[in-house]
Amino acid sequence: MSWNITKTREKIRDKGLRATTPRIVVLQFFSERDRPISHGDLVSELSDLHGDQATIYRTLITFTEVGLLRVASKAEGIARYELVTENDDPQHVHPHFVCKECGIVSCLPETTFVSTMDETWKEILKASELQFIGQCITCRTL
Repeated sequence: MSWNITKTREKIRDKGLRATTPRIVVLQFFSERDRPISHGDLVSELSDLHGDQATIYRTLITFTEVGLLRVASKAEGIARYELVTENDDPQHVHPHFVCKECGIVSCLPETTFVSTMDETWKEILKASELQFIGQCITCRTL
């Protein structure tokens, strides 16, 4: 779903933010990925040309606060962010697969899990994460 720079700039401004170069680069990076990305991964990919660790971190926090990104996973204590798209339901929670070998977090395809639950847990589970932890296809074939 890669966005061009004009659309990326527009998305940032629509949230009432200034479209600075680091913000454009970070949001553009997310529009080109289909899996959650950690701060460390972003720093490795972007920091040489587009800002330091602190700038990238502040950008992630700001984008999360305004609803451009969300924390998709906190597996192993590492926050991984994903793009919030126009079609996303704010209550939409989808499962992720965390590879215990390489650490990559992947969004699982549309999956439905049916469970009966006590009414007191219903609201709590809406704000919860669903993660599967194991060995990904790539690591499994190595």
